[in-house]
Amino acid sequence: MLTKRQLKLVKAELLCYGLELDNKAYIELLKRNPYVMNRTLVHAMHIDINGIIINVCVSEKFCRLSPYCMTFNNGDFILLKNHKEISIVKIIDDPFWAKERIGEYIIGDYLRPHSYECISCSPILQCGYQEKKKTCQFCSLNEYASHANINKRISPKLLAKMMSKVLTHKDYEINFSSGTDLTKDKSANYYISVLQELKPFNLKNSPYISLEITPPDKDYYIETLIDNGITALIMNIEIADEKLRRKICPGKSEVSINRYFEAMQKAVCLLGPGRVSSVLIAGIQPTEDIIKMSKNLIEIGVIPTIMPFKPLDDCAMRNYSITNPQELLFISDLLESELFNAGLNPCKQNGCTKCGGCSLETIGFIKT
Repeated sequence: MLTKRQLKLVKAELLCYGLELDNKAYIELLKRNPYVMNRTLVHAMHIDINGIIINVCVSEKFCRLSPYCMTFNNGDFILLKNHKEISIVKIIDDPFWAKERIGEYIIGDYLRPHSYECISCSPILQCGYQEKKKTCQFCSLNEYASHANINKRISPKLLAKMMSKVLTHKDYEINFSSGTDLTKDKSANYYISVLQELKPFNLKNSPYISLEITPPDKDYYIETLIDNGITALIMNIEIADEKLRRKICPGKSEVSINRYFEAMQKAVCLLGPGRVSSVLIAGIQPTEDIIKMSKNLIEIGVIPTIMPFKPLDDCAMRNYSITNPQELLFISDLLESELFNAGLNPCKQNGCTKCGGCSLETIGFIKT
């Protein structure tokens, strides 16, 4: 069995390098998860090694150069590095409800498990910044949406029906992650409507629901989201330096970092420390910028989530180099102690941050 330190290295490398599938693994995976080869920002290949969840790219071109490969043999998925067996891994299969329909819509097109406990929900598969030709350079959401043969936006009433059906089977935690509406509320009103539509179903247990959102223009929307059931908020700064941020995120950078901090401080005031987080992307900005920004976030009770840049086939930066796993490890090790000293535990922020499949923060807080 791999030690926790070995697991952390393997996870860092898989997040950065991706993973190749041989024919046997590919065929078996498609039986278990028809979405496994979808090209999206958060991919559909979710594996478990000794209780550590890893969301790993398998469908992008850069994965073909990965030293990691997975095969299927005698009923087991086996992870190899440079042709040497590393570990047997478990696969998080799509549950039966993902194939069910609500009218003409398949639930799994919008809600899918990213861990045993957390579902990712993407009901708005389009982004207003695309229309303004100001898409974030690392994002492939609109390109994915243009190829997917599904409705790019579903109504709050329909989404509430889907969520209710899923939550009758299990008390999942849910994370909303979608494109941004270029309105004053930045899509907040859509999610408020979803939460209000969900209430008449009288679910036995209130679900934990985290929401990734660009800070709305007014704190009123944050208050209303929380009043209606949001239990964690994720506001992703992504790039710490404003000048570089304007270059890489020409649309989102119109909302200043100062506004992000104002909105996050309001959310922390309402939800408490450790219930708000923000993604910063390693590999496309100076490490020292990430560390400085992360410390500023921790100081106000916000958990920084460090994700590696991936040169996705359909993003504008597809020819950019992959992130160095050692850089990801260095930042993670430093921030782990900062989080511990601040009394912030990412495993206690139910939803996306607790799932931890896309970054390294949770490993130090998990008992394996």
